[in-house]
Amino acid sequence: DWSSDVCSSDLYLRKLDIPVKILSSTGGGNKPYDDSVREQKKQWLEDHDIRFDHIFVPGKKYKINYVKSDALIIDDSHATCEAWKTAGGIPLYHTDWDTTLTILKMYI
Repeated sequence: DWSSDVCSSDLYLRKLDIPVKILSSTGGGNKPYDDSVREQKKQWLEDHDIRFDHIFVPGKKYKINYVKSDALIIDDSHATCEAWKTAGGIPLYHTDWDTTLTILKMYI
């Protein structure tokens, strides 16, 4: 169940002594649409009691603007993970929480 994965990951990440941020795309640059999606995502985070700082970008291609050599991204898009790696970051392709957690533990 996807929502139980979110709860498990949130609880685990809160316990870590590392900075965690949500980096999410709002779509593709259509301002009224992006604004609406941004508000929906903010509400979803609030409804699920996820309090990490969040950054919303107008398309997944803009996520690489946040790459640092020690920045790890967990993302369900192969394209985003490849771009992140090419830009010098550490990508972790997300399929399910158990797999993601196993791989994440190798980095922390």
